[in-house]
Amino acid sequence: MGQDQRSRPSTRLRNEFTKTKEYHFMHVRDFDTKGVIHYLGLNAGVSMWRNPARVLSSGVKVTYCDGEGREDPENILEYFNPVNSYTRSGWCLDLGNYYSLRLTDYTLRQRGSNSKNFLQNFKIQGRLNDGDEWSLLNRHYKVNCKLREWSYYGKSGDKIKPVPCKTKTWSVEGELKARRQFQIVQIRDSMPAGAPQMSLAGIELYGVLSVPDFD
Repeated sequence: MGQDQRSRPSTRLRNEFTKTKEYHFMHVRDFDTKGVIHYLGLNAGVSMWRNPARVLSSGVKVTYCDGEGREDPENILEYFNPVNSYTRSGWCLDLGNYYSLRLTDYTLRQRGSNSKNFLQNFKIQGRLNDGDEWSLLNRHYKVNCKLREWSYYGKSGDKIKPVPCKTKTWSVEGELKARRQFQIVQIRDSMPAGAPQMSLAGIELYGVLSVPDFD
């Protein structure tokens, strides 16, 4: 039996849990290991951090909104080794059936100093379930992001020379509702002819996360 199967709750438990517990995640600084994505990666990896979208039992999924893009869309959940993925549509993040989030803040990251491919005009939307209408959480135009050096690690665990990354954090205003699915999509009416693909190499979420309580 593989590791993913051992860590997956039984079908009975998944169908019958009614109690939940809540965890509050507050932003301190960009990619501060204090957010929801970092938590999900630790929970999926049990004792070490793993990309939650690459652990079957987590239920977390990332796709391109129109199914088209360059590189793996799951790259946006890589926390410590930033790798860009590219698309003209956007990214869809599904937290799965185990979690719901009342989003308060979110951080986005691009690897590299070139502003041409960064998210300039985009919106972030959320919904609770498949088939629900998407709700607009924020809309952004002409984004100006902070450039910083980011140290990351190779497959052998050796520290690699720092790379430039751009990051920025925004807050969500208004009523906070529980949602499981989020998407970052380009605002098409603001796209000039021949606009380059958007790139993204990281996302972190903050707010109140509800998780099933199996105790």
